[in-house]
Amino acid sequence: MQDIATATRDRIGRFRAVVGELGLDGLALFSRPNIRYLTGFSGSVAQLVLSERDLILIVDGRYTTQAAGETSGCAVIEGREPLPALADAVRSRGLKSLGFEAAAISVADFQVLKARLTDVELKPLTDELALLRARKDSDEISILSEAAELSAAALADVLGRMRPGQTERELALDLDMEMRRRGAEKASFDVIVAGGPRAALPHAKPTDRPLGRGELVLIDYGAVLKGYCADE
Repeated sequence: MQDIATATRDRIGRFRAVVGELGLDGLALFSRPNIRYLTGFSGSVAQLVLSERDLILIVDGRYTTQAAGETSGCAVIEGREPLPALADAVRSRGLKSLGFEAAAISVADFQVLKARLTDVELKPLTDELALLRARKDSDEISILSEAAELSAAALADVLGRMRPGQTERELALDLDMEMRRRGAEKASFDVIVAGGPRAALPHAKPTDRPLGRGELVLIDYGAVLKGYCADE
């Protein structure tokens, strides 16, 4: 595995290369996975401006301490109103064309950004960024393997104590908690447990229905580890 600093530089370099190929001055990122991928910041609210020379993470007052501890190589700006703070960062660095994650910003937020950056060309990006993340580096592959192993081990433990009469909801909760006990941040999605005739429902929500002896039980689950999702 690469050290964290080297891996982060490589990732930032790939994003900057796409910005250059598109003839843009910078890129605004709003999705938590991409922001974490480039900076290491794991908070729930942030925005990121990337240019040829700068990497600027914008957070509100709840996250300044966390951002300082989780990131390196980027400037952290506290903005009570994140979108205006992002617009100020773009203007102060003289960026005249800005790509942005079209799928990660609402129409209302885009209108705010557009109104504050009237002299900046805004270009929506979709596949250009998705393709950058499609090929996983060695660090990502290692984390995904860990997440899958954690998920499998959690299920093995839970199945060992599964019993007739236990409800779908109880089994789902046990599996969720076992993944967390083993180091998962959370479940990749709401754990699915469905027994008997309900096992024919691929996206069933667990209920208080007791599980019967010898019946089929559908279980669909996965763990999130370091921001990466397993799906078992």
